Amino acid sequence: MKKKHFYNIHWMRLIACLAVVIIHITATPISLPIALTPLKALFYVVNKLATPAVPIFIFISGFLLYNPERPIHSLGDFYRKRLPKLIIFYALWSFIYWMIYVVRGNYPLSLIFYIKNLFTGETLYHLYFMVIIIQLYLLYPLFEKIIISLGLNTFVFLSGLITASTLVIRYPMADRLFPTYLLFFALGVLLRAKRKVIKPKYLGLLTGISFIAYISQFFYVEIYGDFLPALLTQMSYIIFCSLACVNLFYFTKSLPIVISPWFFRLSRSTMEIYYAHPIGLMISAYFIKRLQIQSISLSALLSLAIVVIMIVPLSYILEPYIDLFTKRLLSKA
Repeated sequence: MKKKHFYNIHWMRLIACLAVVIIHITATPISLPIALTPLKALFYVVNKLATPAVPIFIFISGFLLYNPERPIHSLGDFYRKRLPKLIIFYALWSFIYWMIYVVRGNYPLSLIFYIKNLFTGETLYHLYFMVIIIQLYLLYPLFEKIIISLGLNTFVFLSGLITASTLVIRYPMADRLFPTYLLFFALGVLLRAKRKVIKPKYLGLLTGISFIAYISQFFYVEIYGDFLPALLTQMSYIIFCSLACVNLFYFTKSLPIVISPWFFRLSRSTMEIYYAHPIGLMISAYFIKRLQIQSISLSALLSLAIVVIMIVPLSYILEPYIDLFTKRLLSKA
């Protein structure tokens, strides 16, 4: 059976990867204890526009995992083909960041500390995403059985209920457990099956309205100093990110189809960029401190430049070697 190629998924990966970098670059300016200025408001808009980055990656995972034409026949084969790369590179990058912070005196040289953070994704702020992805990959065979037994619409409905339940049911580390993000995964599965049936009418307008509702809450807090109920913020986050995932899927279908090895390679290297970009931000933080740069705009531009000039090319160069290593590893499994 000929393998289907979804060219817009490459665009989605690149946009989501850029959004992740933007979130982390703009996090400092919006967290500064200063009054809301036009510049800070601009950073807020950019930061919150990029908020759906992780939900988009999760959406992509659901879209690519689900294949109604080729259901899972062997649980062992499914896990053997997908989990080793995820787990090994996650453990490796967790180890790298653990060592960096051990050298800097922030973390203890303790194997128990490393293993604990490996399970929680707390070695560095962005690694929680991989913990969620691993959970979803582990559970996907169960999801597929639910889809086959109860139907796709039922699975999406149940996923929505589970994610909505996190608004009222509180438990530790909810931000790195799959229920919080299951709806985005289910939307990816839904679009894989019904991308030609669902008509994205008024989707852009609804996404824009949901974004205004989402960001208005942060401006309210900045201006009046009163905190709104967390339930309201989380609900608007789920609505905005859900609409943004679907909207971006259809938007990227309208972008040019780039059939080029360099474009596919850049798309594949987004995972390496995701893992490595904090190193670029650490380097930029060093130069910002060393050069005594006070401007938050200049600091943000320097951080972005270092990631684009250093981390992106290195990830692009190393991607085929990482892919080759993975294939050899899987061949021995």
